[in-house]
Parts: sequence; C-alpha cells; structure tokens
Amino acid sequence: MTLKTDHSFHIGEQHLRTGKPCQDYALSGTDYAIVADGCSSGGMTDFGARLISLALKQAAVTGPLPGLVDRTQAYLDTMRRSLELDTRDMLATGLIAIAHSPEHVGVVVLGDGVIIEQAAHGTLYAYKYEWSDNAPFYLAYTQADRASFLARQPTLTCERWTIQGSDTWKHVRTTDQSVAMAIREGVNWSTGLIERGDKPPRAVGLFSDGVLQVDNLPWQKVVWELMSFKSTNGQFATRRMNRFLTDAKKIGRGPIDDIAMAVIHLGRDQET
Repeated sequence: MTLKTDHSFHIGEQHLRTGKPCQDYALSGTDYAIVADGCSSGGMTDFGARLISLALKQAAVTGPLPGLVDRTQAYLDTMRRSLELDTRDMLATGLIAIAHSPEHVGVVVLGDGVIIEQAAHGTLYAYKYEWSDNAPFYLAYTQADRASFLARQPTLTCERWTIQGSDTWKHVRTTDQSVAMAIREGVNWSTGLIERGDKPPRAVGLFSDGVLQVDNLPWQKVVWELMSFKSTNGQFATRRMNRFLTDAKKIGRGPIDDIAMAVIHLGRDQET
C-alpha cells in the first residue's frame, strides 16, 4: 500500500459576493483526512471550522476511535476558553477518516456531509448524511442548546448512491440514523460494507455539503469529477479541485456554498 492524503477547500459564490470568509476547512496528514463546515448563521465559524479540525486531529493521535468524540469536545472547550470565543463561533460540523490498515478506513461523522468510497474498479459508493431542516447537530452545543435541538425532534438520514460515471448514477436506499447515537458518538462508517469482491477500495473521500450546491451541476457529477485523479503525486486533491472549479465556472457560477474535500488514497490499481 502506498498511502497518500491530500485536501482542498474553496470559498463559495455567496460568501465571496457578500464579503464573508470561507467557513469550510480541510486537513490531512499521514493517515487521516478531515473536513469541517462552519454554520453560516453562527458567529465566527470560519474559526470554528478550523478549530474542530485541529481538535479532531489531536483527538485522533491521542487515542482510539472509541472516545474520540469526548476527547474532541474537551479540546474544543479548551480552545474556546483560551481564545475567549463564544459558543456561536464554534458551530461547525466535522468528518474524520483514519486509515487503520491497507483494507480498512474508519470515518466518524459529527454533523453532516458526504463520504465517498472509490472501489478498485472505479465505481463510487456515496453516503450522504443530512439532518432535517438543514440544521445539523453541532458538537459545540451547550446542554441548553442540546435540549432545544432535541425538542425539535430532528431526524438524520443517510442516502446511499452508486455512481459509475459523470452522468451515470443510481439511488440505492435511504436509511434513518440514530439521533441519540449521532449526538453521543457521532456516526461511524467503515470500508468493507459493500459487496465488491475481495479487493480493498482505491480511496476514501470526505466532502462538506458544499458539493450539493454547485451551480448547474448535480452533486453526483461533482463528486465524480473531484474523485477523478489523474495522478496522486503531490497536492493531488488541490489540483483536482482547481481543475473542477475552472470547468464549473464555464457553465455556471461554480460552488454556491463553500466547498471542502479531503482524501485518503490507498494506492490501489491505476487511477481513473
């Protein structure tokens, strides 16, 4: 296995037009990939997105996946107090993928977003996590915030799609996720959950929900293009994002919302 990671993020048209900062962030390292998305109606959540990314990174290197959410929250609380930030500044979702072995990548979803598993034969298996009313749970919520959030009786769903080309995809099913579990431990996802024979996946990609809001492009085509790496040398995700943005702006305004991606490439077979 030749493990490679990279990440990229870009400001969306709405924030660029109104003079707001990019509130998405991404981070990657030796065996991990992280994506974060700050709440647009919160405070300085561009800081929040960066801080939850750093907290997730620190939580990942200081212990196993069990307990990761509690460790992340503890780091976030310390950061907030040290920087004298308000809870509203810390409202950001986060996804972290960790490569445990050549065959196994585990992901924890804290909020919403999209996970892409790229099979060795090139097919993408997409998992789109969405909260009702487009109002995800935020790890930085206070106890009062959590009570108010639960009082609304929120739901969390996962849509599974199979994507076999830039214009070829199929909805497989939509399942309800446990809200209580998502709040307590995050949503846990792992490779190896699909029937793809005995070959491990080629790559796992994490995306903020900005991929769902690209002008004139369905999100399935967006993730297909963003996962179509011609090479995995150097900043391969950054190159792919830049190329995608150039092409997207030829047919529309590009990403309407901020967009972020982070990828763990397992080096399987030839790249698409």
